[in-house]
Amino acid sequence: MRLESLVDGAAWAYLGLGHGSPVLLVHAATAPNAVRHVLPVLPTEQWLPSLTAAWAAVAAVVAT
Repeated sequence: MRLESLVDGAAWAYLGLGHGSPVLLVHAATAPNAVRHVLPVLPTEQWLPSLTAAWAAVAAVVAT
């Protein structure tokens, strides 16, 4: 659920800021979405670090 929220937030950021750097900002949404799709096959101990890494990636891209 947190990853879905992160994807939604990144998509909203793209809508507001995407005109400045569309290729970079679209990846702010696609990266956490990719994590969301592979999460079921990851060991559960990798879920939180994966969420944390996805959040950090989105924050860095949007901040840039």
